[in-house]
This record gives sequence, C-alpha cells and structure tokens, in this order.
Amino acid sequence: MKIVKNNLKLVSLNNMGFLLFFLVPISFIVGLAAINIILFLIFIFTIAVFIKEKNTYFINNITFKLSILFFVYINLVNIMNLDNNLLSELLKTISYLKYISLVIFIKYIYSKFSSYQKIFFLNFNLFIVVFVVIDLIFQKFTGANFFGFKPGICKEGYIFLDTKDFVVRWSEDFYCERFGGVFDQEFIAGTFLLFFGTIFIFLKYSNTNKKYFFISISILLIAILLTGDRLPLLMTLSSLFLFILISKNYRKFIFTYIFSLSVILLIIILLNPSLFQRYSYIYNKLTHNIGVNSIEVLKNEKLTIFKEVDNKKNKIAKNFYDTTWGAHYLVSARMIKEKPLFGSGNKTFRKQCHNYKNNIQSKSKKYACSTHPHNLFLEFLIDYGFVGLLLFLSIVISIFYKNSIKKNINKDLTLLYLICLIFIIFIPLKPSGSFFSTITGTTFFYLFGWVNFLMGDNKKVS
Repeated sequence: MKIVKNNLKLVSLNNMGFLLFFLVPISFIVGLAAINIILFLIFIFTIAVFIKEKNTYFINNITFKLSILFFVYINLVNIMNLDNNLLSELLKTISYLKYISLVIFIKYIYSKFSSYQKIFFLNFNLFIVVFVVIDLIFQKFTGANFFGFKPGICKEGYIFLDTKDFVVRWSEDFYCERFGGVFDQEFIAGTFLLFFGTIFIFLKYSNTNKKYFFISISILLIAILLTGDRLPLLMTLSSLFLFILISKNYRKFIFTYIFSLSVILLIIILLNPSLFQRYSYIYNKLTHNIGVNSIEVLKNEKLTIFKEVDNKKNKIAKNFYDTTWGAHYLVSARMIKEKPLFGSGNKTFRKQCHNYKNNIQSKSKKYACSTHPHNLFLEFLIDYGFVGLLLFLSIVISIFYKNSIKKNINKDLTLLYLICLIFIIFIPLKPSGSFFSTITGTTFFYLFGWVNFLMGDNKKVS
C-alpha cells in the first residue's frame, strides 16, 4: 500500500505536465495522430489545473479573453454559413481550443520547472534536433535514412550546373526533390527545424555562447536547405537576418556571418543537382528563363544561368499570376469579394474554389484549387472576413499589452528572435500552410506560447 501511495505522489499534475512538454517535439516524429493526442492531453491538463488550483490569472489575461472571443466568433460564422451537419462543424471548431490551451500550458508548466529540469529539457530536445539533422544528412548522401525511409517526389530528368564551363545542362537521370528523414513522406523536416530547432538553440546559446550559437544555427540552416523545404529556409534566413540586424550583441557580426553563410548555401545549391533544380525553379518560373514548355531546349542547347530579360520587373509581376500560387491568390480575391466582412466559414476555399477558378486570368488556372489558399491572410479573409482577421491580429498584438518590449528583448535574446520570426510569419504575400491544420497550428501556437511566457510576468504563475 505504501508503494502505491509513493507512486501516486510521482504522478502529480506537474510531473504529467513535465512529461507532456517533453513529448510535443517527439510527437511530430511519431505522426499527426500523436500530435493530436498530446494536444488533447494538454487540453485536459489545463482544465485540471484550473479546477485544482483555481488559478484565475490566465482567465483574466487579455490574450485569453480575446482568444475566447475569437473562438465564439468563428463558431457563429460557421453556423451562419452552415452547409453541412451542425454537430460536425462545431466539433471541428471546438478542436481549435487545443491551441489556446497549448499557449497557456507552456507559460504555466515552464514556470514550474526547476533549474535542473530546464537544463535537462533543453539538452534533451537539442539531442532530438541533432538526431533529426544527422538523419537527414545520412539520407541525403546514402539514399535512405537510419530507418530505411527514402526521399520523395523523385522524377526523371533535371537541369544542373556543369561546373566545368559554368553552363546549365540537361540530364536524363532521376533526382529527388524532398528529403523527410525521420518524417518519411511527411515533408515537414524543414518546418520542424525552423520552429523547434531555432527555439532550442536560442534558449540554449543566444545569451551565453556566441561561438556555439553561430555554429549550431549554420548547421541547422544547411540541414533545412537539404530538405528541399524552400519556405522554412527563407523564413529562417529572414528572421535570423532581422534578429542580427536589431540585436546590439550580434549586429557587429551581420556582414561577416550573412555573407559567409550566403556563399556556403549558394555553393551547396550550385553543386547539388536536386537543390539546383528545386531552387532555380522559382527564378525561372517568374522570369520565364526556363518555362515548362522550354525544357526540351536544354537537351540540345547550352543555357547560361543569368539571362537578360526585358522589363523583368513587370514580367515578374505578370508571371507570378501564371504560377500555381498566383492562381490561388486570384481565386481567393474573388471569393473574398462575396463576403468580405464576416467570411464564408471554415475551409471555404476547398469547398467552393471550383466555382471561381474558370473566371481568373492565369495560365495555371487548372491548378488553382487546393485544400487552402496557401496564404494566412487570404485564408482568414475567406473563412472569417475582415472582422475575424482583425480579431486574430488583436490576439497576437495583445501579448505585448502592458509589457515593455524593449525591456524584455534586452533581457532575453530568444524573445527578440521569436518576435522577428512572428513578424516574418505575418508578411502579407508570403505563402503558408493551412493555419489551423495540425502541423501549422501547433508550430505557430508553440512559438506563440514561448513568446507569451518570455513577455509576461512569470512570477504570477509560480
């Protein structure tokens, strides 16, 4: 009986929270079902804390109040635009509460950690990040990762840079565009390293050891490059550049580090056929240097990398609308005009896109429809209107309410970086995943939770 009581003492709320916090990054490796299970348990944990401790601090918090208001609002919008089973739609929206609880959970549980637990937590998660990086590199050079997973989106025929005479040529061989490592065919390795990798590196080294910090970040960036995930690479580079530019402690390294890193990444891209094919595609698509219909030319003729294009700026703007992304945006603009104020409800893009795609001027109109519009602002405007978008942006801004940004970022460089990353996330025309999907939603609110913790008065929740 005494053994049972001792074991029950170990299974306290804080110990359960400690375990759940550890499992968030690991759940991404296991799969989507694991992420949702962990988020559900965190939601239950948060409710249990309210009941047991009667802690009203979070309830009285302006961010929490706005989050609940937004949650009620999107439910009303869905009901007004109901075209399916009411219970089904409500259950989908209720599931979004898991993201609110994740933000609350991070602030509550990390403030309870002892110094030893914080050190162990960071070292353990850095080990996970290092393992993911090594596994990716192993997959890149051997064709399979430690578990036998192979890269994906493999095709026949690609362009490559012939370094003998610095000319682009055509090869009939196979190449693979995406490397998932431990994530197999779920190509989220770049996103995982962007959010979890940078957060843990900054928490560990940004305030203590500049040498280890720069080495770790550089290796992480190379690993993201190897995945073939273009957006996470661009977001990491942009947020890092913004951080170094603003930070007094790191500003003096900006030119040396950025220049050196850019040269290294460029060399890796130019020397690797699959990376050269993937990253040159965007430039060629926008400028029409190498159109989809002109690939045959490369089989017989040489093509220099840099080719002059008349009126390039105008052509880039025009050519963008002929891309798949441009087609998504054009369809989205037409859908927003229908109900600009309150929106049309959850996942309207995937439900109604086919009604609009034939009315747009784009060479990619047949690819215009997808599960989401690939842009955060367009998704919110279509689903929840300008009112919903303003409510959501108010939640993000509210985190800085009654808090001194300058005071906090001078105290903790991790916070400065996370604010830079949030700024990059909210660049209006940047492509993005479906915001409330499991991967995108969890990574954003995980980031948001850390910002909320670092910005707030943590003594209030101790």
